[in-house]
Amino acid sequence: MIHYLADYRVAVLIAHDDRRPISTGDRRNGPQTEMAAAAASFDAYAGDWAITGEKELTHKLDLCSFENDRRADYVRQVSRASANLVLATPLVAMADGVRQMTLEWCKLER
Repeated sequence: MIHYLADYRVAVLIAHDDRRPISTGDRRNGPQTEMAAAAASFDAYAGDWAITGEKELTHKLDLCSFENDRRADYVRQVSRASANLVLATPLVAMADGVRQMTLEWCKLER
């Protein structure tokens, strides 16, 4: 879920499809392996957003589920696929090679 507000605030929640519940039902003190898997399969952040280029926007993070990225700028290339918003990260060097992540967002009607 991505939520842009008119006052230039953004909130992003990304959960993997294959997330499993914590077996004990305890969100703070479940088994460590299950807690680690839950943390690794969910991302969230919020902050300000700004258009910073012709096809670029930046999310300026006030808070983030990955604490290392708090106060970071997430720069995204913007495009459209039909009526959907497509956001792509810059190329990033990872342990398994260079990667670019692309997410396609659709508007949900109430």
